[in-house]
Amino acid sequence: MEDMEKLLKAHAAAHPAMEAGDAVKFLYQSHFGPAHLIPDEAFALARLREELETVTADDTVPAAEPLGGGLCRINLAAVKGKLSPETINRLFVLTAASPRGDMEAFKRDLPLVYGLGFDRAAADAYLERYAAAGYPMVSHTQAYRDAYRPAYRVTDASFARHLPVFEAVDAALAGGGDVTAAIDGRCGSGKSTLAALLEKVYDCNVFHVDDYFLPFERKTPERMAQPGGNFDRERLTREVILPLSRGEAVTMRRYDCQTGTLGDPVRYPKKRLNIVEGSYSLYPSLREHYKVKIFLTIPREEQLRRILRREGQEQLERFKDTWIPLEEAYFAGCGVMECADVTEENA
Repeated sequence: MEDMEKLLKAHAAAHPAMEAGDAVKFLYQSHFGPAHLIPDEAFALARLREELETVTADDTVPAAEPLGGGLCRINLAAVKGKLSPETINRLFVLTAASPRGDMEAFKRDLPLVYGLGFDRAAADAYLERYAAAGYPMVSHTQAYRDAYRPAYRVTDASFARHLPVFEAVDAALAGGGDVTAAIDGRCGSGKSTLAALLEKVYDCNVFHVDDYFLPFERKTPERMAQPGGNFDRERLTREVILPLSRGEAVTMRRYDCQTGTLGDPVRYPKKRLNIVEGSYSLYPSLREHYKVKIFLTIPREEQLRRILRREGQEQLERFKDTWIPLEEAYFAGCGVMECADVTEENA
């Protein structure tokens, strides 16, 4: 309740024309999200396109404003011309697809309205009428609309962290032709999570560098002494990178570290956007093939916490002794961070 109180007060301070009804709308959105607004995705996209026609792009507007409850408002004025309508709409629809909302918790938060300095009698009267109506969704007040011309979409707050990534991908797609993007970065920084999100937003292919471990028999001292030498860049280039550069479908095989063998061929159809995800994806010989280069980083303490939670203590020690030093030697030796178009820190 304390966090919600702080968020609501911060929003009121930034929007002094706000009235009790706008505070209730803020709380309603933080609890229930946007699901009630989307009868279907095509309808939502059509409405968004219409609204964008009335919006003027404005870089002074914050791109995202927190709502609490794991949600935020993405302001259309801030992202117009940077994100495509399709991308904005997908973020909105994906958020709506996640069930959320607890009416009793929402009711418990309604008294926070009293802490915003509104006339007590007027706030009492509004909340009494609102309860009598059955606690429905409400619109912004006329005073709020006149003062701020609100135009936004409610999305998962985690999406806001990736807005520069979405902008880079949309810009590359707008340039025409197929787009191959790389997501490199430190282990535990969220590379596979971001790739999975991009797959949902863009319906793209995702290829994982983890499927291209270097076979044991090729791990010679000379090869392992090379920065980034511990993955099979030759096979990745042959099976994935070059076919994508020619606009072809991809047939690849996953390397099984337990057996030291390659799995059955897996075919990926031709798609406009393709993602190569994983440490070493930005190896120097591969970079020329990417239109978008993304690097994810993470503070060391948080990195170790995530690896421990995901892998357990025994594997954590192996990461500390082997995998992390190999990665860091590659990042430093190959100038990986310096080549990235987008760098994102995930704390």
